[in-house]
Amino acid sequence: MDIKPVTRATVAKAFVGTVAYLVGLVLFLWHVNGPLSHPMMIAMASAVVVVLTLELRAFPERRRREDGIEMTIHGARCQGSTVVEAPASEIPPLVQRACEANPELDLTLNTVEGGRASTGIAFTSWGERLRFVVRPLSATRTAVTATCRPAFPLELTNWGRSERHLHRFLSGVQQAAATRSAALPRPMS
Repeated sequence: MDIKPVTRATVAKAFVGTVAYLVGLVLFLWHVNGPLSHPMMIAMASAVVVVLTLELRAFPERRRREDGIEMTIHGARCQGSTVVEAPASEIPPLVQRACEANPELDLTLNTVEGGRASTGIAFTSWGERLRFVVRPLSATRTAVTATCRPAFPLELTNWGRSERHLHRFLSGVQQAAATRSAALPRPMS
């Protein structure tokens, strides 16, 4: 299983799609309603400019590093990774526990190679799709890399929902691995 990385190019494609959608909508409304008055055209153009200005918040790349989690955020799209002290074969139950701890995440696929989860629609978003891959680093260490993207491809910002879901997922996997290792019997000396 593999995931597409989150880059500035993916945000640029969404931005171009949003611009094309808004211009098409304005042209459609103009065609249906006939020539619009100057104040109406100014209001529609202003609305397009305001929406695009708000959406430009997605372009600057932000990095977040804390508690063994590294994330790169581009507005509503983000990618992150963590390393857990567990063999790759034990990651699916850890992912299951992490998703159970976050009720907004609906786990739809969970294998040793990776999987996916999704969220529902909210006031600020049409939902998100979280995908993850599992890569063994050694017999006892595993890297978990995940991306979180909006379900609606033209969405550029979702006010931090993707970032929040991705961080909760990765930290949940870390916590599940920590409780797993704490529950293991200690060797006798």
